[in-house]
Amino acid sequence: MKYKCKICGFIHEGEILDGYYCPLCKTTLFDFEIIEEEPKKSNNKEKKSK
Repeated sequence: MKYKCKICGFIHEGEILDGYYCPLCKTTLFDFEIIEEEPKKSNNKEKKSK
């Protein structure tokens, strides 16, 4: 899971534990929001049958 700091934009990957703070702007975990990851798009093209 990824989290983004609402203050400075820092991206944290993984779980956020109690007492965590942003390493860049020093804000608390309450200023982080979950980033919704977009589903990966498949490069496979569907073959059309004739």
